[in-house]
Amino acid sequence: MKQVEELFSEASDSDARAALEPLRHYLLSYKHDADRLLRWMSRSTSIAILRRILDGEIPISQRALEMPEHPHAALR
Repeated sequence: MKQVEELFSEASDSDARAALEPLRHYLLSYKHDADRLLRWMSRSTSIAILRRILDGEIPISQRALEMPEHPHAALR
């Protein structure tokens, strides 16, 4: 899927990209409902966080997923 490949190919942090390679493979295997995946990628704040991780702005961690821009962070 083009959008997944672009997300990972534009990564500036090669270590983060390597660590998240299993996620890339999982997303690429999500062909049974590609429209749903595309909607998620266009709307999800998780994608924004993933993009920041791939750019080396924030480390890979559970804490990154609990950042304020993540919608569930306020529930914790």
